[in-house]
Amino acid sequence: MARIITRIKAWKKILVYAVLLAAVGQLVWLYRKNQKSSALKRDEKLLLKTLNHSNHNRKSTMRTPPPELPILLWWDSVYTSVDDIRVCGDFRCRVSNDRKLQNHAETKIFIFYASHFKPYVLPLPRKRGHLWSLIHEESPRNAYLLSHVPTLSFFNFTSSYNMKSDYPITTQWLQCTDWLQDNTYVLPLVDKNRLRQFGLAPILYLQSDCDVPSDRDNFVKLLQAYIPVDSYGSCLHNKDMPKRLRFEDSMAPLDDKEFFRFAARYKFTLALENYVCDDYVTEKLWRPLRLGSIPIVFGAPNVLDYLPSNTSAIMVEDFRSVAELAEFIKLLDTNDNLYKEYLAFKEQPIENLHLKEILKNRDWSPEFCDRKSHSASHVLKQSTQGLLTSKYDSIFTGFECFLCNQVHNIAADEYKGVKGREYISNQEQYYCPSPRKFDQNGRYSVHNESWSKEWTFGKFEALAMKQVFEQQRRTQEKEFIRIANQLMEAEETGKADYK
Repeated sequence: MARIITRIKAWKKILVYAVLLAAVGQLVWLYRKNQKSSALKRDEKLLLKTLNHSNHNRKSTMRTPPPELPILLWWDSVYTSVDDIRVCGDFRCRVSNDRKLQNHAETKIFIFYASHFKPYVLPLPRKRGHLWSLIHEESPRNAYLLSHVPTLSFFNFTSSYNMKSDYPITTQWLQCTDWLQDNTYVLPLVDKNRLRQFGLAPILYLQSDCDVPSDRDNFVKLLQAYIPVDSYGSCLHNKDMPKRLRFEDSMAPLDDKEFFRFAARYKFTLALENYVCDDYVTEKLWRPLRLGSIPIVFGAPNVLDYLPSNTSAIMVEDFRSVAELAEFIKLLDTNDNLYKEYLAFKEQPIENLHLKEILKNRDWSPEFCDRKSHSASHVLKQSTQGLLTSKYDSIFTGFECFLCNQVHNIAADEYKGVKGREYISNQEQYYCPSPRKFDQNGRYSVHNESWSKEWTFGKFEALAMKQVFEQQRRTQEKEFIRIANQLMEAEETGKADYK
């Protein structure tokens, strides 16, 4: 019995030891499992950290692909309403004047029309990557602040009469050399001389935009003291236009065939621009050249760069006085051989290679030239000379496509990581000097007080625009004018602190 009890106690001890060993083994197994789990978690965290860092680096080097259809947004528009797709060679863009698209992701460039430009209602704040462009086919008379620093520096691209602009439209009023040499409306000289004998004045003046910065009306008054001038417009009016050709409500009659025949009767036509700026040449020059009436020209100082020949127009500033000019006109009026020299360009190849190159390279095609370019013989001639190019139907469409190409090219460079050039416009692309007026001898040399005040105030409007831009806010017209007046008063009193 005692032996049995002893054995039972021994087995109990063995069982206790076994239980203890099993417990210790379980604890060891749990410990090792926890250690392994912790190591795995550490490895997972390290892996996640590595992956996150890798993703961050990848994201930082990824670039947004160029937009397939960037938006060109007319802010101050020439259109009443537009929302179209422009196909510009290899590229396409959406053109709209819906200001709600200001902050659209695809809006890349804003287009301002200078005649409607309001410096107090700008698309501000200006976002990174937003480009600004400006187009104006008129002289700066309609927007003097554009002739002053720093206005143009806010723009990236310009299109103006000035050949230094990014998309020059200097010859916008000239159809083509074929149009210039067209003889459809040219009156034979014998008929012009007969009309002179019947009392028609030798010179035509047709203006209803009076008292302009070039002081042209005052010049015509001086000229009339020496030679007859028929003036049909409201400026210095002394003759009535045929009723059907009057343009009280519209300028349309000036493009009428009947008007062309009417104006072609005159041996000379005054072609006086409203402003004196390099490259500013308008229909006032081109129309009489086409009609075979010798233009008497005052305007662009470099107008010779655009004449079909050196003897196709009379330059006002080539003469020491208005009296001397009048004597020269009288000489041509009475000497048929000398007169015909000024019309010789109508029958001979155009001498001006610079003008021909400009017309060849521009990418818009006026209606007259467009019709001619579609004739089979003309296409053959152009193709053999390597002159065939794609043409847009207007300067505005051409500028839109110029901008469309620029936007696509800039976006492509950014996507490739290529650092492109910085596009910033400058004053030379639009500048015109302060207006002057004629002295009693007909020299354009006297300070013009009234127009100079407006020109000078444009400087302070430019500085006010800079202030508004730097604050990245819009304002009201009255507040904007107040800021400009304050800046002007500060300069007059010596308290100006702007640079």
